[in-house]
Amino acid sequence: MNKIEKFELPMIYAQINNETIGPFFTTTEASKHFGLHIEAAANAIKSNSKVKNIKFFINGTKEFVFNVPDVIGAKNEGLLIRATNKNPHTEESLLYNMEICGFENVSILKFDGVKSVMQVDCCNVECDGIVDKRNYNHLTQTHQFMAPRCEKCKGLYKANSA
Repeated sequence: MNKIEKFELPMIYAQINNETIGPFFTTTEASKHFGLHIEAAANAIKSNSKVKNIKFFINGTKEFVFNVPDVIGAKNEGLLIRATNKNPHTEESLLYNMEICGFENVSILKFDGVKSVMQVDCCNVECDGIVDKRNYNHLTQTHQFMAPRCEKCKGLYKANSA
């Protein structure tokens, strides 16, 4: 069970001595690439000015697609295996629950019931990143952790929300 989330971000480029570098998808990413203050690219784009002989500009957009696991939907449809004190989760039940929710390439790094440390693929369909060292409960019970995004894709998602 998955939900598709789509959004577009501007493609940010930098020009130095007639050489174009990019694209970057956040002004912070562009600024950090050149060792500048994190708001330097954003300020340069707004004021149409240069920073340390670097001209930042926007040229087009790129669509990002996230295939987000639907934990709530799986819970509402009663598809998940529930654990009790008498019947705690096994490795197999955790893997089943994660896969039925739509997490991809699930593995258990350290088994400890619902406190198990998991590894899953980033939900950005174009990303090869992995999300690891996440507690099973964080991935399946807390709303802000349901979408497994690697560090780079978290930044893209935050840029879209800003």
